[in-house]
Amino acid sequence: MDANPGPVPFRSTAFGKPEELKLTVQVAAVPFQMQLPDGREQSVAGADYSVGAWQGERPFTIEKPMFYEYWLYPKPCGKGDQAES
Repeated sequence: MDANPGPVPFRSTAFGKPEELKLTVQVAAVPFQMQLPDGREQSVAGADYSVGAWQGERPFTIEKPMFYEYWLYPKPCGKGDQAES
């Protein structure tokens, strides 16, 4: 499953600079159905979605990944505290 079956028109082929990931033209996303863990299906993407790390003049960012709330993290220990094993 691809977001777009053709070549992606990057502004540059240089590596290491986020600005080089901008696209020269908007590339439409290819919609697909995603099956959720509870068995339901959800449509992803559509006619008003576009592909790319940059959306308009700003890079695509999120505050936290979607799994962050459900991921198990060790409790932080203070200075001098014994770490849990």
